[in-house]
Amino acid sequence: MTRLKKISTKSQSMMGLLTLVCGFLMMWGSSRGTLENTSTMDKLRREAVDIDPLFPDPKFNGALVVAAGKLSATQLLQDEFLKPSPYLVLQRRVEMYQWIEELNPIDPLPQYKMEWIEGQVDFFTFKQVEGHANPLLSYSEMKQSVAPGTTTFGGFDATRIVGAVRKLLPITVTREMLKDNSLRVQDGKIIMPRNATAQDDGPALGDVRIWYEGLPQGDYTILARQIDERNLVGSNSSNSLEIRPGLYSAEALFSLDATTVQRTNDGLLFIGGLLFCCGLFSVLLPTAQHVDLRPRLNLRGVPALAVMCAVLSVAAIFLFFVLGRLF
Repeated sequence: MTRLKKISTKSQSMMGLLTLVCGFLMMWGSSRGTLENTSTMDKLRREAVDIDPLFPDPKFNGALVVAAGKLSATQLLQDEFLKPSPYLVLQRRVEMYQWIEELNPIDPLPQYKMEWIEGQVDFFTFKQVEGHANPLLSYSEMKQSVAPGTTTFGGFDATRIVGAVRKLLPITVTREMLKDNSLRVQDGKIIMPRNATAQDDGPALGDVRIWYEGLPQGDYTILARQIDERNLVGSNSSNSLEIRPGLYSAEALFSLDATTVQRTNDGLLFIGGLLFCCGLFSVLLPTAQHVDLRPRLNLRGVPALAVMCAVLSVAAIFLFFVLGRLF
């Protein structure tokens, strides 16, 4: 019994040490990320120039440019559910309420439950197929874009711009957007019950949920290296293009980007600080009986150790916060 207790204590200390190191590295990464973000944004501010996309100018070929204008197309996109709509890219996602299998390495018996899952779950691979059969998914996912040459960004042909966009925006489906307004819409998604006469008392096996993502026509700001005065971006420019809804100057765009990145770094810093605190507490727990904060605080033992670890972690967070902004 004593040996098992020693092994358990050692394992706890090792896990605590690992958590402590992970927390420290996350805080260090946050500090470095802040430094790199500041350096990158300063470099972009010095290099980038604002241009008017309505009047493409060959003198900016090869330059890093920020262009704010309207991204539009003469073509509308649709499918069997949606009316023709002003989107440059339209992607349909299809989910079905179906059985899934969960395997636990501790429990030899698999667990089964129904969830909304995209695509078709192959129940033939289940260890217990009987009673967990999924119906055939009768709708497929789809992605379409406007035809080449039908879209513009000011005076530029925007075909390559549209092709370079990787992140689409969620579309909230309304009844007015549907070709068949008798379809059921819930939380911006189309609900297709497997049993048409079923009551609305929650999802049932085989129910389908359809939702969309897209790139709507409208005002955008684009950061890119201008390849020429016709296309703005090259055919392989997806890695060097940023597109953001709204109209921004170069300075406003970089400030917005810097704020977004900094929020991520700050979140990493605080999570790292929390892990650092937990790891430090776990490593020092065997010595808790020797920690005494009296008479300043009427605490000793484990509560005193917890307060001490929290104070040290806050100090570490503050230190890395300052380092990321001063150096």
